[in-house]
Amino acid sequence: MWNRRRNLDPNCRSILKYQSHNLLYIVHSDQAALVSPLDQPPPLSLSVELMKRTLSANSSFGPGQEQSKAPGTGLPKENRATGRADASWKRQKVHNQEDFDSTHFPAPGTGDFNVSQVDPSDAAPGPSVTGPTASVLSRASNVNINGTPTINVAGRDVHNITNNNYAKEDLNKKLKEKLNPITNPVKKQIYCAEGTRLQLLDDICQWVVKPDNHYVAWIYGLAGSGKSAVAVSLAERLRKMDSQVTLALTFHCVKGQETSNTFQLVPTICYHLAQCVPQYAKALVDVFEKDASLHAGSIPIREQLSRFLQPLYNMNQNQYAASTYIIIDGLDEWGKPADQYIFLENLQSHLQKIGGIYIVVTSRQERDVARAMNNSSIVQSFNLTASYPAHQDIAKFFEMHFGINTAHKLSRHDIDALTKKAGNLFLWANTAVNYLDMQYSLKTGIETLLNTKEQTARDIIENPYSELYDLYAAILDNVPRLKSKMGIQLFQLVIGVITSAYEPVTVKALTKMLEQQSQVAIDYSMVDGMINDLPAVLSTNNGQIFYHLSLAEFLRGSEQCPTQYRISHKRSHEMLANMCLKMMMRELKFNICNLETSLKRNSEVLDLEERIEQQISPQLQYSVKWWGYHIENGNCSDETSTTMMDFISGSHTIFWIECMSWLQTVTGIKANAKKVGAWSRTHKMYEVAVTMQEVEHFTDAFRVPLFESTPHLYISGCALTPKISPLRMDKSEWNQRGIKVKRAGSMEIQWENTLQQIHVGSRVYSVAVSLNGQIVSGSADATLKIWDGQTGQQIGDPLRGHSKSIKSVEFSPDGQQVVSSSYDLTVRIWNVWTGQQIGDPLHGHTDLVESVGFSPDGQQVVSGSSDRTVRIWNVQTGQQVGDPLQGHTNRVNSVAFSYDSQQVVSGSDDKTVRIWNVQTGQQIGDPLHGHTNRVNSVAFSPDSQYLVSGSSDKTVRIWNVQTGQQIGDPLQGHIHWVTSVAFSPDSQQVVSGSYDKTVRIWNVQGRQQIGDPLQGHAHWVTSVAFSPDGQQVVSGSSDETVKIWNVWTGQQIGNPLHAHAKAVISVAFSPNGQQVVSGSHDRTVRIWNVQTGQQIGDPLQGHAHWVTSVAFSPDGQQVVSGSRDHTVRIWNVWTGQQIGDPLLGHTDLVESVAFSPDSQQVVSGSYDETVRIWNVWTGQQIGGPLHGHTNVINSVAFSPDGQQVVSGSSDKTVRIWNAQTGQQIGDPWHGHTDSINSVAFSPDGQQVVSGSDDKTVRIWNVQTEQQTVDPWHGHTDSINSVAFSPDGQQVVSGSDDETVRIWNVQTEQQIGDPWHGHTDSITSVAFSPDGQQVVSGSYDQTVRIWNVYTAGQQIGHPVPDPSICIPPTEFSLNSPKLVDALISEGIMTSLHSQVENSLQLPPGISHGYINQQGWLCSQDNQLLLWLPPWMVGGFRDKYQVLTIPPDALNCAVSVNWDNFVYGPSWAQCWDSTLSTQVFHPQ
Repeated sequence: MWNRRRNLDPNCRSILKYQSHNLLYIVHSDQAALVSPLDQPPPLSLSVELMKRTLSANSSFGPGQEQSKAPGTGLPKENRATGRADASWKRQKVHNQEDFDSTHFPAPGTGDFNVSQVDPSDAAPGPSVTGPTASVLSRASNVNINGTPTINVAGRDVHNITNNNYAKEDLNKKLKEKLNPITNPVKKQIYCAEGTRLQLLDDICQWVVKPDNHYVAWIYGLAGSGKSAVAVSLAERLRKMDSQVTLALTFHCVKGQETSNTFQLVPTICYHLAQCVPQYAKALVDVFEKDASLHAGSIPIREQLSRFLQPLYNMNQNQYAASTYIIIDGLDEWGKPADQYIFLENLQSHLQKIGGIYIVVTSRQERDVARAMNNSSIVQSFNLTASYPAHQDIAKFFEMHFGINTAHKLSRHDIDALTKKAGNLFLWANTAVNYLDMQYSLKTGIETLLNTKEQTARDIIENPYSELYDLYAAILDNVPRLKSKMGIQLFQLVIGVITSAYEPVTVKALTKMLEQQSQVAIDYSMVDGMINDLPAVLSTNNGQIFYHLSLAEFLRGSEQCPTQYRISHKRSHEMLANMCLKMMMRELKFNICNLETSLKRNSEVLDLEERIEQQISPQLQYSVKWWGYHIENGNCSDETSTTMMDFISGSHTIFWIECMSWLQTVTGIKANAKKVGAWSRTHKMYEVAVTMQEVEHFTDAFRVPLFESTPHLYISGCALTPKISPLRMDKSEWNQRGIKVKRAGSMEIQWENTLQQIHVGSRVYSVAVSLNGQIVSGSADATLKIWDGQTGQQIGDPLRGHSKSIKSVEFSPDGQQVVSSSYDLTVRIWNVWTGQQIGDPLHGHTDLVESVGFSPDGQQVVSGSSDRTVRIWNVQTGQQVGDPLQGHTNRVNSVAFSYDSQQVVSGSDDKTVRIWNVQTGQQIGDPLHGHTNRVNSVAFSPDSQYLVSGSSDKTVRIWNVQTGQQIGDPLQGHIHWVTSVAFSPDSQQVVSGSYDKTVRIWNVQGRQQIGDPLQGHAHWVTSVAFSPDGQQVVSGSSDETVKIWNVWTGQQIGNPLHAHAKAVISVAFSPNGQQVVSGSHDRTVRIWNVQTGQQIGDPLQGHAHWVTSVAFSPDGQQVVSGSRDHTVRIWNVWTGQQIGDPLLGHTDLVESVAFSPDSQQVVSGSYDETVRIWNVWTGQQIGGPLHGHTNVINSVAFSPDGQQVVSGSSDKTVRIWNAQTGQQIGDPWHGHTDSINSVAFSPDGQQVVSGSDDKTVRIWNVQTEQQTVDPWHGHTDSINSVAFSPDGQQVVSGSDDETVRIWNVQTEQQIGDPWHGHTDSITSVAFSPDGQQVVSGSYDQTVRIWNVYTAGQQIGHPVPDPSICIPPTEFSLNSPKLVDALISEGIMTSLHSQVENSLQLPPGISHGYINQQGWLCSQDNQLLLWLPPWMVGGFRDKYQVLTIPPDALNCAVSVNWDNFVYGPSWAQCWDSTLSTQVFHPQ
C-alpha cells in the first residue's frame, strides 16, 4: 500500500494500534451509515437478564433489520400497562430496502461496565458497540470495560484511545471545505443475528483472504433479503481480521438522505481515507491548491475519481502486507442508474492501478449496476437469492426472537409456518415480528398471520411480495383507529402524503405541510398518533419517516389491498402540490439566509450550512425541491389553478429560485419549471406556461451566479433580465435599485441564444452530444475532451492517443463510448467513463480519416477518408467488415449510418452524395447530384426518410432517401462554405454551420430559415449538433470554442437590424461628426447615425463588386466610393442617389478614393498602379494618370490645402504628387519593408503618416522627405489603416491583429491599451472632426465607434515599462485566458492598470478583471457583477460606445451605475416590504 505516517487525525487514532493493517471500504445500496476505521469491538459479557431486557426493548429488530435511532436516546421507556417498549421508540427505517435492525450479540468473554462520565453531546455510538450496548454507551465519554481497551466516544465514531499528537488541523479544514464530505449521515446498527448467514459470510471472508485480483465483491439480492445486515456483519468480521486487513469505511446509501447525493460519495470516501493516511491527505490538499477553483461538488463523478484517486498511484504500496477494504452498502439507492454505472466502471479502473484497495458493494440486481459488474473480470459476485437461500436463517431469527422474548416459546410448527410465509424475504419476517410485538396475545397474532390466504407457487412467481401484501392487509385490519371514517380519512391524508413524497420528511414537517390542506383540521398529535399506530410498516430515523416501497405499491394498486385503504396516487400528488405552493408563499422571502455581502461566493460563507438550517425549514426545503414533480403527477383542481396563479403573480418565483440556489439544487429549477410548464399547457394555463419558460431561460442565462453566488440572482440576474420578461414586468418597484445596461444606441436587452461558451484551447474540428447531454470535442491539438453540457466544465482529463489533428468524433448510442478519426490515418474508440482507449487503433485507411460515426445499434463504426473509400468496422473485434466501399472519385468528407443501421451515406469532394447497403457493400442507386462544389457534411434524418447535405457551394440540400431526388430548392443563406449539417431529433429541423461564422436553423417542411443566424463565433464554424431534446444546438469552431445555443422559434421582437452582410472595408466620419459612411464587400455603401447606430435611408447600391473605399466630401453633401468593379462613384447623401455616371478610367481594381478640401475633386488609386484625379461635377478625369508606382496603389489622400496628393503602394514606397501638374514631387520615400496600406496628411500638411504590412507606423516630414522619428512598433500584424487626429497630436491605426491603437505624435508612444472588440482584421479607421471619437471598420462585418476620452480622462495609461515581463500569449490583453494566466503568475497585481484599465467598473473601483466564468471582479478578487457571455466584450472596453449592428459579438454596451448597489449594501436592491405583501395563505 502507500506510506502512512504516524501523525494521524484524532478521529483515526485507532490506526496507530494497527499500523500494519490496510483500510477497508464497505458500500451497500439501501441505506447510509459510516463506520470508522479499525474499531474492533471489545469482548463483552452481558447477563441473561440484561439480554432479555435489551431484546425486549428491541424486539422489533431481527436479523437483517436496522435500528435507526437518534444518538444518545438511551433505552426505550417501557409501557407500564403492558410491560412492552413504547411503540414510538421502535419505529424502524424500512424505506425501500430490505434492511433490518438486529440485536448485536456480543462476542463471548467476561467483563463489566464502568461508565465514568456522561457526555451531554449525545455522541453517536460507533460500530464496535451496537444495539443495546450502543444505547448504554451512547452518552459515555470514557467507558472502561474490564479486560478491554478504553473506548472514547469522539464525535461520530468509537475509537481506541492512543496518545497521539496530530497537528494537521489545517489539512483537515481544507479537505472539509473542498471535499464537503458527509459528517453526520444516517447511522445503522445492524448485523446478522448469531448463527445466520454463516456460509455467505465465510465465503466473503475467504475472498477477502484470497481475492485473486478480484478487487470488487458484489453482494446482491431482492429487496428485503438482508443485504445491509450482511454488510454490517461483514464489517464486524473484517475488524476482527485486523492482522490481515484494514477496514477504512462503511457507507450506507439511503434514498432521500444526503448519502444518496451523487456528488458526496467519492469525496466522503476520500476524506475518511485521508484521515487515516496523512500522506494522502497532503496529496489531496495539493490537488486543490493547484486549482483554487476546484470544489468536489462542482465536478462530475468520473472527474472526482480521477482527480482524487490518482494521488494514490504513486504512493508506496510495499510497506503494508495487509489489504484495505471499503464497504458501500445499498449502491442502488445512490444517485441515478447511470451514475451508478459511471461510478463502478471508473472505480474498477482506478482500483487496478492503485492495488491493495478492495470494494464490497451490496445492491439489488439493477440493470446498470449489473452491467458494470457482470462484464468485469475483477468482480466476485455473491447472489443472495440463488446461491444463499435464507429459509434456515429466517427460522433461526424467529427461534431466537420469540424464544427469548416470550414466556411461552413458539412451537416448531408455528416457526416453520412463519418461515414458509416469509419465503426468502427477511422483510416479511421483520414486519411480522414488528406486528406481533404490538399484539396483546401472541397466539392470536400468529393465527392472524398464518390464516392469510395461502399463495400458490404461480402467485409467488408472478408477485414475490404476495405474502407480504397479505401481511400488510392484516396489519391494517388490526389498527383500531382505522375502524372509523375519521380514522380512514386521516390515514388517506397522512399515509398518502408519506408514500407520495419524493424524500423522507419529519413528523413536524409533515404536520406543517398537512396544516395547509383544507379537508381536515390537523395537528401534530394526530399525525404522530397515526404513525405510532403503524410501527410494523413505518419507522422514523432522526425524526424522519420511512417505509418500504412495497407498502406504497400495495396501497396504490394491489388487488390484495382492501378498498378502504387504497390511496389515489394522483390525488395525493395534488394535495402535496397545493401544500408545497402554499408553504412556499408562506415562508419564502428575499435574502432568506440574511447574507451580509454580495462580494463572496457561497462557498466562502463559512456558516452557510447553519444559516440554511436556521432559515429554511425542512418543509420549505422539501417544497421548493419537489413542487413541480407533484404538479406534474397530480390532478388540476380549481384550488391548484388558483394557488398557482397567486404564486406566479408575486415575487415568489424569484424567491423560489433564490432558495434553490442556496440549497445547491440549481439543476432542479429547470426540472421543476419544465414539468410545471408542460402541465400548464395541457390544462391551458398559458400565463403559467410562459412564466415557466422564462424561468428556464433565466436559469440557462444565469446558471453561473446561481451556482456560485446567490445574491447575484438579484444584482446580476434580475438587473440584466430583459424588461419584457414576465419575471421583470410589473416588478420594477421591488427590484428598485441595480445596474442598468443597454446595448449602445439605447437598444434594450433581450434573451440571447448563447447559453455557454466553452474554451477548448485549440481549434475545434468536431463536436457531438450524448443522450445524457455530455459534449465531446475533437481538436487540432490531437485530443478529445468531454464536457458537462450543463456547467460547461471539462470532465476528466483529455483523451490522448492520436498523433495528429482529430477531424471527427461521435458518441455511441448509449453514450458509453466515443469514436474518433484523425489525420494520423487511424480510427480509435474510447471508453467515456474511464477515458481509456478500447483496443488498438483501427488501421486500414491510407490517407487522412475525415469522418466517423456509430451505427444506431452501437455494433459498428463507419469511416470516410481522403483515400476515397468508406469503411465499416466491427466495434467488438476492431476488424474491418468486408471490403472498402469504393465509388467516390475524390476525398470522402462525411459519413453517417441510417437509423436502422442498414445504410450508410457519404459526401465527397467529387460533389456527390452516395448511399450504400451495409450488408452487401454495394452502392444503392446512382449518386445524388446537385451540389456544384464539394460536399462537406451529410446526415440521415432520425426517421430515415431524408438526407441532408452541406456543401462548399454555400447551400444546404434535403434529399428523399427512397427516390434519391432533391426536395425543393436548396436552402440558401450562408455566404461561405457550409461545413456541417445535422437533423433535429424530431426530423423537423436542420442545423448548419459555415465558414461565414454563423449557425443557422432551417425548417425541413417549409425549407425556410428559422429566425436569424446564430452569431457569436469569431472564426469558422466547423461542426454542429442538436441536443437530445432538440432544444439546444452545440457548435464547434476554429476560434477554439464550443458554444451551446438555445433554439428559440418565437417571433422576432422589434425591427430587423440593418448591417453589412460581408466585411466592412472602409469607414469615414461626416464633417459634422453626426454620420458615418461605410463600404463593404457586400457591394453597398451605407450611412449611419452616430448617436443611434441606425442606418439612414437605404443602402447605396450600384457597384458590381466589393466597395473598397469611401469618403465624405468636406461639405458633407456627397460621398465618394471606389470599387473592385474598376469604377469610382459619387452619391448624394440626402437622396441616396448616384450623381452622374460612374467615373471610368482605371483598368483594374480601385483601392482608395478621397475628396479634395474644396469638394471639387476626387483622387483615386488602383491596382493598375496609377493615381487619377477627377472633376466631381463633370465626372471627367483631370489630366493623365499619375505614373510612378511599380505595384498596387493601396491608399491616396489630398493635402489640407489641396495642392498635393500622397499615395502609398505595395511597392513599399510613399510618393507625393503635385495635384495641379500631376508630377511627382521629389523622390519616393523609402523605409517600409513591406506593402504600404494606408497614408494620410497631418492637418497642417507638414507630415504624412503611413501604415504597412511590416507592422509599423511611420511619420514623414513633407519638406525633408525624411522620417521624423523611428518607426512605431506595437501591432503584431499588418497595419491596414492610419489617420491623424484633427489637432495633429495623435495618430490612430487599425490592424490585422484586430486592435485599434492611438499614438502620441510628440512622445512617439502608444497611448494606453489597444482597443479590443473587433473579431477580425480591422480594415479602416478615422477620427471624428472634433477628435473625440474614432470609427473603425472590420472584416467582422461591423462598424464600431470609440471614445478617445472618457469622463474627461485620456484613454488608458502609457504602455507598460518594457522591463516588466509579460508572458507571451496568443490572446489579447483583455482576454480572460490571459487575465487568469497573469493572476496565476502573480503578475496581475502590478499590471491591473495596463491589463484591465479599460473595464467598465462601478464608482470607487479603479481596477479589476473579468474571469473566464464571466465574473467582473475587483482587483482584490471580490465579486462585483456577473456578465452574460455576450456582454463581456462591451464591459471589457469602456471606450467602445457604438457597434453597428448593435447585437454583434463584443458589442458596445451603455452602463449606468447610478443605482447600483453591491457588497454590504446589496440587499437594498430589493424592496421586500412590497414583494412580501402580495399573498399570504391563511
